[in-house]
Amino acid sequence: MQYLKYISFLLLLSSCTSTYYIIRHAEKLDQSRDAILSIAGIQRANDLNSYFVIRGIHIDSIFVSTYLRTQQTAQPAAIATGKTPIIINQADDATLEKMIARLNAMDKKTVLVVGHTNTVPRIIEELSGVDIGTIAEDDFDNLYIVTIKNGQRSMQHITYGKASPN
Repeated sequence: MQYLKYISFLLLLSSCTSTYYIIRHAEKLDQSRDAILSIAGIQRANDLNSYFVIRGIHIDSIFVSTYLRTQQTAQPAAIATGKTPIIINQADDATLEKMIARLNAMDKKTVLVVGHTNTVPRIIEELSGVDIGTIAEDDFDNLYIVTIKNGQRSMQHITYGKASPN
């Protein structure tokens, strides 16, 4: 009987995986403070959703900033999953720290996080321990996948949609 409990415990541990898909918002229309997405940005947001759909990835939670461009980037995935994005003031350090702590505390979840050039590197480093450096202003095609499985953290970097110019 102890053997069965041990096996059950190991199976439970092996399923304790959280995966975070972290991106910068898609291309914006202009340089205004709360710019909306451009046509290219709308296409990239749809490409992101297609990435999830094609791979059968089910998103449990979506985090975005208070800016329209992050919300619009997440919108196709939000509609496809029926999830309402959680809006976080990522510009406020204390609020950003609380969001990161909340992400770190999630267990067995698949999460999409849409941020900015100044928040994405910090979120990735806090979740994975990997420093990705800075993100260029014209860089929109990066998708960072942070996995936490049984306390072990890893980060994978891929691209999606049309290649950014840099």
